[in-house]
Amino acid sequence: MLTGPGGRLVAALDITASGSQDHIFDKDNWEKRFPSFAEITYQSLTDVTLELMRGRKDATGSVSKEELAAFQAAAAERRNRFMERRDEIRADFDTYVKPLKPKPAVFNLRPELGI
Repeated sequence: MLTGPGGRLVAALDITASGSQDHIFDKDNWEKRFPSFAEITYQSLTDVTLELMRGRKDATGSVSKEELAAFQAAAAERRNRFMERRDEIRADFDTYVKPLKPKPAVFNLRPELGI
């Protein structure tokens, strides 16, 4: 769930394997339950990947300092791209989603007193 100021619901994000892409449209009334929603996919587990994982489960190899540095640099770059895109999405929601006006009379609230 993505919330805005005051905990206001802005959107729902569904994280799913690429093999189940678009299943979000089969979910229970997401169009009516959320102002906006999106599906984020990750690569599904394949037979080849699973076999590789099984074959390497007891591996005790090592990674060179250069390989580790390359992995870390690639991970940092992916994270930076993610953060930039996340900020774009947040800005987009802030542009198009109007916060609900509070109705203090309904609850006899007095915002000027902090209650």
